[in-house]
Amino acid sequence: MQHKCKAEGRGLHYPLNNASVWADALREQKAIIHNDYSSLDSRKGMPEGHAAIEREIVIPVMRHQKIAAIMGVGNKQTNYDDNDVKWMEMLANQLYKSGI
Repeated sequence: MQHKCKAEGRGLHYPLNNASVWADALREQKAIIHNDYSSLDSRKGMPEGHAAIEREIVIPVMRHQKIAAIMGVGNKQTNYDDNDVKWMEMLANQLYKSGI
């Protein structure tokens, strides 16, 4: 629990073109894996209280050829791969169908 993210995100939205590396999934409309987050030149600072990120996977949830949501997870102990993308897509589709 001591490593849990405690950042608050209310009112911190900004244009997509100013967004950091997580938005690559939106811009490219495909799953994005960052297995060495600290080496990314395009990353931006984290809000106060945000958990440290070592690696992440972010996927767009598509509906009718449009992005309806994005879903991301981070800090798996080993590198993310295409198998993780498949699991994330299945989970995102189930959550989206359930209305969550």
